[in-house]
Amino acid sequence: MSALDGARILVTGGGTGIGAAITEALLDGGARVVVAQRTPDDLDAALDASGLRGRVDAIAADLAAAGEPERLVARAADLLGGLDGLVNNAAITGPPAHRALLDVDDDYVDRMLAVNLGAAIRCSAAAAKHMIDSGGGVIVSTASVLAHAAAPAASVYAATKAGLLGFTRGAALELAPHGIRVLTVSPGDIDTPSSVAPPASPGQRAVRAPAAGRRGRPEEIGAVVRFLMSPDAGYLTGTDVLVDGGFLLS
Repeated sequence: MSALDGARILVTGGGTGIGAAITEALLDGGARVVVAQRTPDDLDAALDASGLRGRVDAIAADLAAAGEPERLVARAADLLGGLDGLVNNAAITGPPAHRALLDVDDDYVDRMLAVNLGAAIRCSAAAAKHMIDSGGGVIVSTASVLAHAAAPAASVYAATKAGLLGFTRGAALELAPHGIRVLTVSPGDIDTPSSVAPPASPGQRAVRAPAAGRRGRPEEIGAVVRFLMSPDAGYLTGTDVLVDGGFLLS
């Protein structure tokens, strides 16, 4: 029997990049998975590109919109017959997230907060209610090494990811009596189509190189999330797991 045999898990942003690798890892562990992407077109493209079509249930949901995180969680629980796990992976990242602090505006800040932080909070609150009904569960959110270190043109992005760390600690404390573990994983520089380092202005320090001397692979994040979701990680909660190739050492 696999470690996650029959586990019912929702992965937001689960059809692209790191999210697709997480989904693959969970499927390999025996889980049943629902993935979500922002629009029906995004969802169709992701399922085809990732090879996940027919292997997962899929839902289109714009998690920045009012009521959408709650609708998504309710629909996923209906499709799976309950929820044992949630991976908050959907985020604005890469070039769309890069913006110098002096250039930010209301729309940019509002959407970054709504998608990268607010959606994770709202999905977690909704999913926890289903997990309580199931006797417990696990919530893992994808943070970032930039929650721990500064980078050019990434102050707002970093703030949203650091916010996930604080939320996770509080949620872990509140939900522990219900048998729910809450964690984050912080990827470093992972080789995906959307992962482009923020640009440095003249005189600014560029993003550092990891001590490992290479970029990470999405499947290396997927393997860590699969472990965190499994009973083998049963004594881990409220903490962040850095998967950064020694980024913070250099």
